[in-house]
Amino acid sequence: MTTIEETLTKLSEMRLPSMVLAVLILSFALDGQVSYARLLMTVAAVIWISLIVMIGIMLRVGPGKPPDPNGPERFVGVPNRLLMVAYAVWLMVAAWPVARW
Repeated sequence: MTTIEETLTKLSEMRLPSMVLAVLILSFALDGQVSYARLLMTVAAVIWISLIVMIGIMLRVGPGKPPDPNGPERFVGVPNRLLMVAYAVWLMVAAWPVARW
């Protein structure tokens, strides 16, 4: 029997691929329609690159490998933070023109 924590963890893991795909699809959909489309595509590329780097580091570190203070695991947080900052920047760039103050 699974607990509520395990179920919520599994649901949160599905969020990352859907967010990456949503950013890419929306960036392509807005391409040519808005003046800031190039910036949206650039930030979308940063999101994809940081995700690929994060996955690469995690595969290299992997479970079952002994920790190495000089190994790549010391950099695991960098692409993750870049991914979250890029998401926030993409959202701000996309929403800024339609924001009403």
